[in-house]
Amino acid sequence: MRVVRAVLVRAALACTLLGLTAPAAGAQELALAPLPLESLRTAAVEALFDTPQIQAPVATASLFDASQQIQVPRAQAPVFSEPRRPGALVPLYAGLVTLQALDFHSTRRALDLGAGQEANPLMKPVVGNNLAFAAVKASTAAGIIWATEKLWKNNRKAAVIVAGAANVLTGFIVARNYRIASEHQRWVPPQR
Repeated sequence: MRVVRAVLVRAALACTLLGLTAPAAGAQELALAPLPLESLRTAAVEALFDTPQIQAPVATASLFDASQQIQVPRAQAPVFSEPRRPGALVPLYAGLVTLQALDFHSTRRALDLGAGQEANPLMKPVVGNNLAFAAVKASTAAGIIWATEKLWKNNRKAAVIVAGAANVLTGFIVARNYRIASEHQRWVPPQR
């Protein structure tokens, strides 16, 4: 924001010094106000934010003639609209929540069938308790959604990439869990 403001101030100063004027939006002419040369910077900033013009007192020992007037274009403060969430994020969020629920189900199914054990060492103590496991899965989905919501306001593409990557990674985990469970279910141990 500071950089944009500095660029706008410099542009207004350059236009003022060069005597350039341009029509405002809507093909309306800019209002031109006389201003002493000494208060050029103040006038340029005020012109950007449409504040009342302040006439600076002219010093008697000034390098410029007090009668010398310049024209400063008056402009409206820029209006910035609120950025909009990328359209792909809401379906990605729904997919993430669904995949986390499927991860819960596929992991529980594989463990209940005795098909294996939890591969993630951080999740090993949690998968034995359904309530804690469901809370971790819900927290994971909520955390990714929260981080992506923060991210899209600064970098829309990165937010979509992060949400998509989370979906792809969770999808691979779910597919692996179901494959392990189905392979174990098909294999029937020999009867003794």
